[in-house]
Amino acid sequence: MGTQQTYIDEFNPKDYLQTSYVAGNGLLYGEWTDFALCHLYETFTKIVVKVTHPFTFSYFTKKRRHVGDTLLDFGTGSSIYHLLSACEVFDKIIASDLLDQNRAEFQLQDCEKKSKKLRSKVKEVLKCDVLKRNPYAPAVVPPADCLLACLCLETPCKDIGGALNATFYHAGKKRFSAMTTRKEEVEKAFKEAGYVIEKVVYAPCADKSRMDVTYYDGKYFIHARKPNCIAF
Repeated sequence: MGTQQTYIDEFNPKDYLQTSYVAGNGLLYGEWTDFALCHLYETFTKIVVKVTHPFTFSYFTKKRRHVGDTLLDFGTGSSIYHLLSACEVFDKIIASDLLDQNRAEFQLQDCEKKSKKLRSKVKEVLKCDVLKRNPYAPAVVPPADCLLACLCLETPCKDIGGALNATFYHAGKKRFSAMTTRKEEVEKAFKEAGYVIEKVVYAPCADKSRMDVTYYDGKYFIHARKPNCIAF
């Protein structure tokens, strides 16, 4: 399954959330969510974090970093976990996704105490298409202080983007393709786009017990900025 239209027609966000994030058995629950949440919190807040549960954190310091007012999340999907730290820092969050069904499911998500604050910060949920020169056309998107993409280009399909040596993943019983990308290619893409890399972390896939459901070698986190922007 490797075309954008297949993804539009056949991707079921409820199946994806069940396959990937259900407590105790989700493909991304634990290993990926711990990795992503720790680095997002450290980047946004300068907090040293220990994750005791994908949605529970232990804080060792409370020094916050002010990094701007608006965050644009490109390819939000149907999950909210990667925005939990952003809602502590940014006053305005703009979520976006290609799929109507993902945008609808995203607005249904809830996460106990965090949900009220996150909902108050998400001002818009827009349609976006990475294959277009202007992904948000005809909407007019205001300047943003931070651009976030979390498992957006890595998972939808072969002609959109890739992860570290990923080949496929499942949403329920449906199999979707992922383009193989090496870490050298990831860093090269950032540099060619004019970004200065502040931090890059690579980690191998530790749990390979379910490679029949998804396959990837590793995960990465990159914090980068434009040369004329103040580092945070």
